[in-house]
Amino acid sequence: MKVLSLPQPWATFACFGIIDVICKPWHPDEVPGRILIHADSTKTDADFIDTLPDQQQGIIYNHFFMENLPTFESMPTNSIIGCVTVTGFAQETDSIWDRNPDLIKWEIEDSLLFEDDIENVYIQREYFDYNIEDSDFPPTFKYELKEIHFEEGKLVLPTRNSFITKFIDKETDDLFYYFDSSQTDLLLEDEEPFDPIPAETVILESHRRRVEFKLKRPPYISFFHDDNRQPVKLVWPDGHTSDWFCVAFSIGEKLNEVKFLLPEELYISPNLSENN
Repeated sequence: MKVLSLPQPWATFACFGIIDVICKPWHPDEVPGRILIHADSTKTDADFIDTLPDQQQGIIYNHFFMENLPTFESMPTNSIIGCVTVTGFAQETDSIWDRNPDLIKWEIEDSLLFEDDIENVYIQREYFDYNIEDSDFPPTFKYELKEIHFEEGKLVLPTRNSFITKFIDKETDDLFYYFDSSQTDLLLEDEEPFDPIPAETVILESHRRRVEFKLKRPPYISFFHDDNRQPVKLVWPDGHTSDWFCVAFSIGEKLNEVKFLLPEELYISPNLSENN
C-alpha cells in the first residue's frame, strides 16, 4: 500500500480531518486512492502557527481550544498513524489550505486514524510502499471533530478541560474563538455589522465534563489590529477580504456541572490527559 510521509503536525492534521489538501511540489502519475499517512521524524513546535496565514492560524487555534487536536509534544513521529483517500491533484483549489500557487494540491477526504499507530517506521523517502496484509491492518476510526452548537436552545462551546478549571477557580474570565466561517458564523446574529448572538449563559464542554456558566456581559466582537492600529484584513481563496476578529465571552459564575464517566475502552485523543 502506498504511504505518504509528512512532518508533524501536518500528518496529524490530515488524519484528524483538519485539512482537505496536502501541498507538494510533485505528484505521482496516477491518483492513488487510499493511502497511509506516515509521520516522519520531523516535528515543529507550536510557534510555527504564527508563521501561517491568519485564517489558518485561527482554524488551528480553534481546534486546539476545542480539544480537537493533541498537543504538539504528544504527536507521534516515525509512525504510520492513519489513512486518507486521495481523490485528485490540482494546481488551484478553493481550500483555505491552498496558499501556494506553485505547489500541487493532493485533494483528500475520508480521513481515518489508527487505534494503535504502526510505530518505528523509519524511512528515507517521502512516498513509498508498505507491505501490510489485510489481516494486519489496524482498526481505524473517524475522529468526530467537536463543534460549536446549540443544544435545547443553549450555546455549547467545546473547550479544554484545563480552561474550564481556570474559569471555575477564577484564574481568568476570557474565552474567545477566532473567526472561521465554518464555526464562528454560528455565533453571529448579523454579519454587517458583525453582531454576536445574544446569550446570558453558555455551556463549556470538555471530554470530562460540561459546565454551565453565567456570562458577565453579552458576547462581543474583538477585532485584530496591526502595529499601526489598522484592522487586520483576511484575504480568502476567492479573493474577497474581511476583517479578522474573534467572538469573545466573559465567563462568570458557575451555575451547574456534569462530569462524564468514560469507559476504559473508549479512545481518548492523546491531548486529553488527566491534566488537560
